[in-house]
Amino acid sequence: MEIKLKIEIPDEEIKEEIKRRIVDKIMDDNRLSTDRRIFRKEYGEVIKEMIYRKDIKEDIINRTVNLAADEIRRKAMPILSERLFGGTEK
Repeated sequence: MEIKLKIEIPDEEIKEEIKRRIVDKIMDDNRLSTDRRIFRKEYGEVIKEMIYRKDIKEDIINRTVNLAADEIRRKAMPILSERLFGGTEK
């Protein structure tokens, strides 16, 4: 069994619907980008406030130094010791 459906839509209606959808899409994109800008600005201000608080600032510095020391110990020390104590010259 086959059903055929024929719909006639005037060209003008199709054009208007396409225009409406394009405008809706542009408006949605603008609203999202505005929301993103507001979010980024507010988020940045909160981060800035947190970083410059004395107790948090010291904690960030200590964590950063500890992470850097771990990376140096894992990656740089083997290379340094190899070069100092008999590694091949490059």
